[in-house]
Amino acid sequence: MGKLADVVGKRFGKLVVLSFEELRNHHAYWKCKCDCGNYTITSTGCLKRGDCTSCGCVRKEQLKKNRTALTK
Repeated sequence: MGKLADVVGKRFGKLVVLSFEELRNHHAYWKCKCDCGNYTITSTGCLKRGDCTSCGCVRKEQLKKNRTALTK
């Protein structure tokens, strides 16, 4: 495995990388803090591809918004 990309302090959407968490199955995982205040752990690839841009709060907000629109 090559050198780990240092992404500490970088922002990916609503996530800011705080620290390296672990190396699992040749993938680096990072502890991130979301703008909403929650913490999540995600891989470098997920962050760089743009697959992980929040802790899940954006999806929850969108689902809630869709449900509210359906009931009107």
